Formats: sequence, C-alpha cells, structure tokens
Amino acid sequence: MSQDGASQFQEVIRQELELSVKKELEKILTTASSHEFE
Repeated sequence: MSQDGASQFQEVIRQELELSVKKELEKILTTASSHEFE
C-alpha cells in the first residue's frame, strides 16, 4: 500500500511541476514575442 501511495504522490508532484514549467514557458514566450513585434 505504501508503494502505491508513493507513486500517486510522485504523479501529483510531476503534474504540479509540468504545470509550473508550462506557465514559465508561456511567460517567456509571451515576453519574447511581444519584444519581437515592437
């Protein structure tokens, strides 16, 4: 049971990381493209 809980915990953390990385990428991309078009 503990192993299953650990893998579920890892999955949650992985999703959280993915979300934050995507947000950071979007921020970088939006600032980069806005500079390009100026």
